[in-house]
Parts: sequence; C-alpha cells; structure tokens
Amino acid sequence: MPVGQKIQLKVQQKLRLSPQVQYCLRLIQLNRVELVDHIQEAVLSNPLIEIESATYTQPQHLSQLGPSAKNQSHDIDTGVWAVDPDQDSLQAHLEWQLAMSGFDADEMKVASLIIHHLDDRGLLSIGLSELFELSQTEMGRRAHSKNQIKSVLAKIQQFDPIGVAAQTVQESLLMQLSARFAAEPSFSIAKTMLENHYHQLGQGDMGQLATALKSSPTQIQSGFALIQRLTPNPASAFGQLTAEHIIPDIYIYPSEDQEKTPWRVIVNRSHMPQIILNSTYKDLMPHASAPDKKYLNQKLRDAQSLIDGLQMRHQTIVRVAQALASYQTTFLHRGRQYLRPLSQKMIAETLDMHSSTISRTVSGKYAQTPQGLISLKQFFSGKLSHDARGQIASDVILEKIREIIIHEDPKQPLTDQSIANLLSNNGVRIARRTVTKYREKLGFRGSQARQSSRTWRL
Repeated sequence: MPVGQKIQLKVQQKLRLSPQVQYCLRLIQLNRVELVDHIQEAVLSNPLIEIESATYTQPQHLSQLGPSAKNQSHDIDTGVWAVDPDQDSLQAHLEWQLAMSGFDADEMKVASLIIHHLDDRGLLSIGLSELFELSQTEMGRRAHSKNQIKSVLAKIQQFDPIGVAAQTVQESLLMQLSARFAAEPSFSIAKTMLENHYHQLGQGDMGQLATALKSSPTQIQSGFALIQRLTPNPASAFGQLTAEHIIPDIYIYPSEDQEKTPWRVIVNRSHMPQIILNSTYKDLMPHASAPDKKYLNQKLRDAQSLIDGLQMRHQTIVRVAQALASYQTTFLHRGRQYLRPLSQKMIAETLDMHSSTISRTVSGKYAQTPQGLISLKQFFSGKLSHDARGQIASDVILEKIREIIIHEDPKQPLTDQSIANLLSNNGVRIARRTVTKYREKLGFRGSQARQSSRTWRL
C-alpha cells in the first residue's frame, strides 16, 4: 500500500471563550481580599484608572439579618480584612515556589488553578474531573489532557510543605511518610498500615492491627508512633485563609414583597475601591502623539475591561445568590436542619450557566443572612433518603451525627453501626460505612479511640 502525504481541508466548529469572558471568569473567582489587591494593582499600572471615594451605606433592612447583625455591621464598618497581611499564607508560599519551578506558561496556569483550589488544610478541594473542566474553560483548545494535569499536580505535591495538594488526608500522610521517614526501620509497616488499614488506625486497636498484619504488637506500636509524627493538616504552619472577622460579599435579607421576591440580595461595596476613568488623561487622548495615543488607547481598553468585568462579577454573584436563597428559603428562615439537597449542577441549569462558573462564583464568598454569616458553599449539600421527608441534605445528617456523638455516654461511646441504627429509627436510611465517612469528616475518632486516652485524630 503506497505511503504518502496529502493536504485535506477540514471544517470544524469549536466553542472558544473571548479574552474578555476569560478575564471576567478570573475576576469572579477572586475572593474579596484578592479582588481589592487586583484593583489596586490595576490602579498603579494604568493611568486611566483612578479610585473614586465612596461612603459606606448600610442596607435598609440590616436589622432583619439576625441577632448578630448589629455586631457584624460594626465589624464591617471598621474595615477589618479577612486575612492578616503580616501572615505568610500557604498560597503565597506555594506561588513563590511556583515562580522557580521551571513550568512553561500553560503549566503555570494549571498549577495556579490547583493552588487556588486548596482548602485551609492544604488539600485539593476539587476532583481531577472538575480541575480538567476548569482547565478547558481557562485555556480553550490549549487545555492539557488529564494525564498532563496529573503530572503538574504531582510536581506541586513535591513542594513545601510535604503533603500539600493531596486529594485526601490518607494520600497526604503517605506522601509525608515517604518523604520524611523512608529510611526508618518502621517505614514499611507504617506504610502498610496507612495504605491498607487506614480506618482501623482511627480506632487505635493495636491488637486488631497486629492480627491483620501478622506482626508483633511492638512492631505495630513502632509503625503507629511513626504515623503520629505526621500531620493531617500540612498547612498548619501557615496563615489561614480566613481570620477572626470576615467581611460579607453580599447581604441576603427578606424583601418587602414576599410574594413577588422572597429575598433581596445586594453586593456589599463597603471598603471596596470604586474605580472610574481618569478624565484628565481621557481628554488628552485626541491631542496626543501617535505612540502616546496607541499607549493610552490600550490602557483605555484595559480600564474598560476591568470596569465591565467588575460589573459582570457583581451581577453573577447576585444572580447565583438569589437562586440559592430562593431554593433554600426554609433554611434561611428556620435554620440548618431545614437545608435542602442542592448541587452546583442544579443551580447551573436553573441559571443557564456552566457548573464551573457556579464553582468560581461561590468560592471564597460569604453572605450575611438571617442565619448569620455563612459561606455560599454552605447552601449546597448532597442528599440521603428519608422515610418521611423523601430526600434530606447530607449536611443535616452531619449535624445529627455530631449531636449524637457529643451527647453520647463518654464511658460507652456509640459505634458507627449504633449511630446508623439510631438514624434509621428516625427515618434516615444510611449505611454504616457512610456514618464512618461522615464521622471522620467531622473529625471524630472511632468509638474505641474516643473511649481511650489517645490523642491521635485522623
């Protein structure tokens, strides 16, 4: 069969985001502190942008936001930021290492996405599939494959502190163990315990582990002691993302016309720089030389992009918050036990947006509500079956499990199966392994470990 080359014309349709839309998406993802920094940098680098002095205006119905509204208002008006600028944050520490990593431009974008989606513990807060979708949205046709994203993630996981960017606590502990104690005599058995008997570690039953691994109690104790030198929170040495006071991004409060619009949503513009075009430079543009005019025109486009982007950011946050408030209206009126199951995909379909846009919008954003100051992410929850109520939010089950463990007899702690039975008696159909997962998410150890004096917590 002859082998040769040929030219073929191929027509293909592709959806690509314009640079302006990509810029708006980046603005949406920024939290309040990051947005202020971005605006201030833009003002310093662009002579056509200046900050307009603005006065703080409290919402008319702030008194309806709950018993702590007056104190929250005071916190807002004093201008206390959500991050202490004197503290070195984990994000800043990782970005410093990223600048010296040798990544190319496209890898830097993926790495930046990963770093901006780490939680307060330093663990990756989204799955690889969602990270892949965000990469496609950010980079269009130049987006990396899943294997390439995994490669960038693996490199970031070698950054300091060891264990950062892991997807689970278990993975983080294994990374720390291999990096710090590979030469230790107990390394092999400690690694086996973490890989194959992770859940039994929380119970602290040395005898059960010794039987399962066919090892002596002394060997098990040596491996366990090695694991105790690790930390489930690799970011513990760095400044937290949130400090004592958090300024809300939006206010959600009951509207005057409950039948038409149950909730009002407004953006909190207090202590947020309000930018306008510098009229002096704008008036000079028609009389400028050709090179100066070219420079000023570019700066004018940049300034307009920022103004349009901020407007779109505010509109998107309000739309998403309004949809969240409408869906979770009973929760806002009566408390967390009335939270309904809700996914980001459901809100995305309601607003005709992409799920990644919803994820960006709620990330790092807070709302002042009748239930106090809460993160927008708290409006979302998974679901479980309930005999009487149909579907019930998984966050409600988390709170029920927390209450059960807090009020249990400390001399006879309840096993996960006993908790599952209690919930089943109250109409919640839940498996023991699900109770185990939720208990660990809440930070509680197993029943035997809670009864003992051990301090290790997974």
